Amino acid sequence: MASPGESWARKFETFLQRYPRADGRRWRGVDFDRATNGYVNGSYVTALSKGRIEEPGLNKLRRISEVMGFPFLDWFQPAEIEARAGREELGVPKEDSISARLNYLFEAIPNDKTGKPFTDAEVAKQSLGRLSEEDLGRLRSSELPDPSREMLLALCDVFDVDFSYWDERAGQTELLGPDTLRALRDKESLAILHKSHALPDEDKSLIMTVLEELQRRRTTGGGSNVGDAGPQA
Repeated sequence: MASPGESWARKFETFLQRYPRADGRRWRGVDFDRATNGYVNGSYVTALSKGRIEEPGLNKLRRISEVMGFPFLDWFQPAEIEARAGREELGVPKEDSISARLNYLFEAIPNDKTGKPFTDAEVAKQSLGRLSEEDLGRLRSSELPDPSREMLLALCDVFDVDFSYWDERAGQTELLGPDTLRALRDKESLAILHKSHALPDEDKSLIMTVLEELQRRRTTGGGSNVGDAGPQA
């Protein structure tokens, strides 16, 4: 079983591969140092990438995500649901192909500026030259079943979805729902997750027992002191 530090290192490596610099180069320690004015320095980046940091600071993780351009909450996505599509209730189509997934995005995600479904022309414009209307027509009609990585990355940017959305295995995963995302946006809830995610299973079970007892007492109108030994005489 991987240590907490190794788990963070694997996630960091995934992000380094998935989100290169604008010039296509891999992010280096010196890049983070410059982008954060030394807050995330080269030594910290090296230690994180080698699994030497078992409990990285939330602010450090936030700055790294800001610099690299991915959602901060992706640090806390369980591996089996990393294929979320970037919107709270976005699913995947039953027909599993690039064409079906792309057409689903056109149906599910409106253009923020117009409130209406995207047109091919609007997507081509927002792709900043990486996609043409002709490309989109071929993609949507399955005439281009194997698009380049650059094309898919352009679609990710336009529709605000993770690159793993295009993975066929994503259809087998459960995406994060609105309630979960709202909880993760709460600082206290996020801190609890951050402290507990690396604990062994038996400790997590203990935490769940405490939370369930607190919820039960709140529901029944009882006190919130979990340490109560029992009924008072």
